[in-house]
Amino acid sequence: MPTMLLAMSFWIAFLTDFISRLSSLMSSSFRSRAEAVGSNLNFVELTIWAVFWSVVFRSFRFSRAFLSLRNSE
Repeated sequence: MPTMLLAMSFWIAFLTDFISRLSSLMSSSFRSRAEAVGSNLNFVELTIWAVFWSVVFRSFRFSRAFLSLRNSE
């Protein structure tokens, strides 16, 4: 159980850092394009969050399956 919590906290910290760096990189270029084109940035932000949570839940399922395999041996 502590191993799974440690793995989940690592993934959450890594992905949070990655998302913040990615959004800061994209914000300047997307905001200038969005103001020029008039598109909505909420779609980009929602897409980033959807990818983030799908990776978090998949890694949680993978770590849970890995631990159950390891415990069954």
